[in-house]
Amino acid sequence: MAGVSTVQMAAAVIQNGGLGSIPLGGVDLRKGVGLLKSSVDQLIDLVGKENPVNFNFFCHDIVDSPSMSQTANWWSLYTKTIGDLDSFRDFVSFDNSNVSFKELELNFPDQFNELMDYLETTRPKITSFHFGHPSKETIKRLQNLGILVFITTTSIEETRHLIELKVDGLICQGYEAGGHRGNFLTFDPLDEHLSTQALFIQTRDYIYKRKLDTYIVPTGGIMDSVTMKYYLDNGADSIQLGSIFLGTPESTSAPFFSNALASKNHTPTIMTPLVSGKPARTVSTPFIQDLIECNCFDLQELPPYGCSYSAYKLLRPKIEGIDIGFYLAGQNYHSMETSLSTAQIVQKLAKELQQL
Repeated sequence: MAGVSTVQMAAAVIQNGGLGSIPLGGVDLRKGVGLLKSSVDQLIDLVGKENPVNFNFFCHDIVDSPSMSQTANWWSLYTKTIGDLDSFRDFVSFDNSNVSFKELELNFPDQFNELMDYLETTRPKITSFHFGHPSKETIKRLQNLGILVFITTTSIEETRHLIELKVDGLICQGYEAGGHRGNFLTFDPLDEHLSTQALFIQTRDYIYKRKLDTYIVPTGGIMDSVTMKYYLDNGADSIQLGSIFLGTPESTSAPFFSNALASKNHTPTIMTPLVSGKPARTVSTPFIQDLIECNCFDLQELPPYGCSYSAYKLLRPKIEGIDIGFYLAGQNYHSMETSLSTAQIVQKLAKELQQL
């Protein structure tokens, strides 16, 4: 969970028998592996070098810089939503803050080779990719290093495509999942919006009929051991959890979710691309509701993903008096226990699974 989970969260998961993840979607690897190395060094200090870890990369299509009309539309939308923003224009830019792994592959060969050399040195158990996949050559290169390659799928079309690439694992992200939707082939209005269960069953049956060894990992809306056991009993190799940890001390968004659940207001979630430029499931706060109601633009009339997200992130700390936060969470986030740490949640789930 880029921007939300921390090295301490990954360490707590690893120390209690899980596979911790380091999110790298917000790291500009065009500048080298320094920030990645810093996170890995922190993790090694906490758990040692030989523990399982996943490095997660964003792998979306490379986007162009926004046009003048796109940036003008963005300012118009956010002014309608928040109020006069003229005094903030000098502080907000639309530089791409979420650099795709594909951009390293295609346009930054030196940095790409530096990253691959670093991966060869550190040997994470898994490299996972969201919003798409790297080239077939890179997938094979990682596998030759003994690193498993997992890719997010949201449809059976994407599942078939990834199977053809011979990836090691499929992360089946249902529509109820929090955060950014990882689709890369199927988009609205053709996106079927498959639930985690429907996507898991279709993917499992597709793999079983072909007698493949591909790992299947469902994710989205899974907040308890009973649901985990259902998937494990029906063919899942593992479970990916995210929203269940949002209220822990190791989450950067813990204060919001602790307050939200304490108030007992059952605020729903909603999928919107108007903050980052890509569809993402977030808590439907007054700011998010106003943003959607004020919008009169098609998505292509606004800055693309990364550029739009950068502008928002620069604007957010400047706004006083109202909360314009973007609180990504799955549909079942109300079930989280904000009194528990990451370690306690993993321990609790493991104990319950043993008893079921």
